[in-house]
Amino acid sequence: MNPIPLVRVSAFVPFLNVLGQIGTPIERRLDESHIPWDLLDDPESLLPLAHLFTFLTRNARAEGIEDLGLRAAAQSHVAGLGLFGRVLMQSASLNIALEKAARLIPLYNSGQRIWIDRWQGQARICHHLPKMSGEGRKYGNQFTMLMIIDLLRQGAGAHWRPAEIHLETGVDDPRIYESLGVRLREGEVAAIVCDHHLLGRPLLASLQVDSRSEDATKLALGAPPDNFVDSVRQVIATYMRNDMVGIDHISGVIGLGSRTLQRRLRGRGLDYSELVAATRLALARKLLEDRTTAVTDIAQELGYSDAANFTRAFRKWTGLAPSAYRAELLAGS
Repeated sequence: MNPIPLVRVSAFVPFLNVLGQIGTPIERRLDESHIPWDLLDDPESLLPLAHLFTFLTRNARAEGIEDLGLRAAAQSHVAGLGLFGRVLMQSASLNIALEKAARLIPLYNSGQRIWIDRWQGQARICHHLPKMSGEGRKYGNQFTMLMIIDLLRQGAGAHWRPAEIHLETGVDDPRIYESLGVRLREGEVAAIVCDHHLLGRPLLASLQVDSRSEDATKLALGAPPDNFVDSVRQVIATYMRNDMVGIDHISGVIGLGSRTLQRRLRGRGLDYSELVAATRLALARKLLEDRTTAVTDIAQELGYSDAANFTRAFRKWTGLAPSAYRAELLAGS
C-alpha cells in the first residue's frame, strides 16, 4: 500500500502569500481547516497533500481565483523552495538541476513525480500529481509548471519561453495558461517542452556553496516516510502539538474515511489508538534527550494540558517519571 502523500510547507507558503495579498483572513481560514498555524514557521515541515489541496480548493473558490497556482508561482523562485530549491540551485547545468529535481522530488513532495523525456526531437520536462478530490491538483499543476519554467530560465535568461506547454486533459484549463503566450497542447501528461540543447547550459546564478554543504543531507534526513504506516505516524506527529490526533481528523486530512484507515492499520496488526500512543512515546523520548527542553514544554508539544498529565502517561509507558528517564539518559551518556 502506498504511503500518504506529504509535502513540505515551503510549497504551501506562496499560495498563502497570494491569498493574504487579496485580503483573505489567512489565520481564520487555517483554523477553520485545522491546519496548525505554527507549522508554517518551519519550511521543512511536512503536511498531508490532500489536506492542502482541500484548503486551496475551498479558498480559491471563495475568492473566485482560477489561476491561484500561477499567481503563487509568479511571486516565487526555485531558490525559495527550502532545502530542495537550494540543492537544485547548487548545480553546474540545467540538465544536472533537472536530474536532481527528478531524483529528489519524493523528498520534497512524496506524491509528485518529475521526469525528462524526448518529444518530437525536443526535451520534455514532465510532472504528475496524484488524483485527489477537489481542484487542488490543478493549482499544484499551475505552480509546478511555472517553477519548471523558472528553473529553465536560470540558464536561458529571464525572458525565455518554452516551445510548448502540455496540459493534462481533464485537469488543466487551457484558458488559464493563455496569458503566458505559449503554444498549448492537451494530452495525458503535463509538461514543459524546450530545445534539448538548452539543458546543457550552466546556471546563470548557481549558488556558490561550500563543498561540505549539508543541504542535501538535511533534505534526505527529513524525507517523507516511504510506507503507509510510517506516513500515518508522521501525520499524527505533525498534528499532535495542537491535539488534533483524533481518528476522524487524521483520516480526514489524509483523504481517507476513518473506517478505511482503521481497516488498513488492522491489516498490519495495528490499532489506531495504539499507534497514537506509540508516536507520543517516541516523540517524548526524543524530546527528553535535549536537557535544555523543560518538561512543561515537552508536555505542550505532545498535546497535554499540563506537565502532570504528561508525567502520569510517561510513567505508565516506561515505569519512570520524565525527569528520572532523562537522568538515566544523562548518566549513560
